[in-house]
Amino acid sequence: MHKKRNIYILCILTITLFAVVFITKNNIFNLYYDSYLRSPEQISKRNYFICGYDSFILGMYVIIILFNAFYYLFRKEKSFIILILLSFMMMLRTMIYGSHFIYYIFPQVSAGTLLYIDNITLTLLPFSWIAITHVCLPVNIPKSVIKFTLAFAIVALGLLFIIPVSYVKQFEIIVGVILLFTCIYITIKAHSTIITQNIKPIPAALISTGITVIIIATMLDIIRIVFFKSITIGYIPTGFMLLAVSWEYYFTYSYEMLMKDRLRVLEELNVLNENNCKLEMKFLKSQIRPHFIHNALNTIIAISRTDANKSKYLLYEFSNYLRSCYDIEGLEDVISIEHEISFTRAYATLEQARFEDNLHIEYHLDDVEIDVPPLILQPLAENAIVHNQADQEKPLYVSIYVTKLEDSVKIGVQDNGDGIDKEKVQAILSGETSNRGVGLNNINQRLNKIYGTKLHIESSKESGTNVFMIIPLNGGSSNFESNNY
Repeated sequence: MHKKRNIYILCILTITLFAVVFITKNNIFNLYYDSYLRSPEQISKRNYFICGYDSFILGMYVIIILFNAFYYLFRKEKSFIILILLSFMMMLRTMIYGSHFIYYIFPQVSAGTLLYIDNITLTLLPFSWIAITHVCLPVNIPKSVIKFTLAFAIVALGLLFIIPVSYVKQFEIIVGVILLFTCIYITIKAHSTIITQNIKPIPAALISTGITVIIIATMLDIIRIVFFKSITIGYIPTGFMLLAVSWEYYFTYSYEMLMKDRLRVLEELNVLNENNCKLEMKFLKSQIRPHFIHNALNTIIAISRTDANKSKYLLYEFSNYLRSCYDIEGLEDVISIEHEISFTRAYATLEQARFEDNLHIEYHLDDVEIDVPPLILQPLAENAIVHNQADQEKPLYVSIYVTKLEDSVKIGVQDNGDGIDKEKVQAILSGETSNRGVGLNNINQRLNKIYGTKLHIESSKESGTNVFMIIPLNGGSSNFESNNY
């Protein structure tokens, strides 16, 4: 902590020393000497310098305004609006000094008007410094301080239009002192925040540089107000320009760090989503119940005693079933409808061999080419067989169908079982119950996520249950879904 504090203090002292050396070497305060103390060559040289200086400052503010306006289009933040408004204020102060560029825009403006513009903008600066620090930086300014500077600005502006012109000079000195104390207060708060909140070195250096420059510029202008009568160059616009440039870099740096953090979070979410999909896939694979494998193998063994060829065929279908199940890597993948039908047919063949004449399976398959998510048809067939066969006194008829519609495909399983209550249908689709089949809620969620459709269950005691889905051929929405459901 002490090491960091010493680094910041050294940084501030270095900037201050550089400013003092620059001022002394270039004899900047000589700019305030009256013209009659100079030779014509000195006056001409001074005028060229001031004109170039003002042009440079105004040009920089135009760039700063455009930069902030551009950023505001993408990030609706108050800080950019405040910087734009303050930049216009600083441009106005620059135009009334030095080369008096304001006369090129408003030739008829009077000296008294310029005096009021100077003092109005100066009066607004304490509140402006507090506001921009509070909004733009991670510095907590108490509301009482914000209210005080705002009240001071309102009262001072009211007095400015009441007091005689002869007292304006004293008024300007008071405002300058308040502004200086404001800068000192902001400096203390900012550096205290930098040290206590463990702000990174680059943002900390940019914040420190901007605040240090503006306090030096404010001190120079207060010296001008107190000791010099001639208005030639105002250093506050220059200081704010340097502050704005350093803080713009700080905003850019902070935005870049924010984008990197967001990208990192998105990458973590993608990894988490992939892991969830893998876990979900493992869960669905685990739904291949051990008793089904046990029953399938017992059925094949029993048939092999009387019909070796049929047992070989059933072993082949059993092998296809297991291979198809474990070949699926993820639920976000897609497979051909033929692959899903082959997987479903392998399962149904094994169950049909087990239940013999008590189970009849029919296939109604239109010739259609479409890719579908894995494990969306076989679980429907499994639910129709497992949950009806146990209590079924009559033979169970199961129809597995793929029907081509106008712009979509209807895929489903229909049975003549006992049906399902409406309340239970809602519980199945919402995942509130797990005793009815394998992954119906999961299928419903995947259909909604991928196609914006849902799993439909039509059921009654008389006609049995029809579970189906509508998958668009073009990957978009289907007329069937929008017109019928």
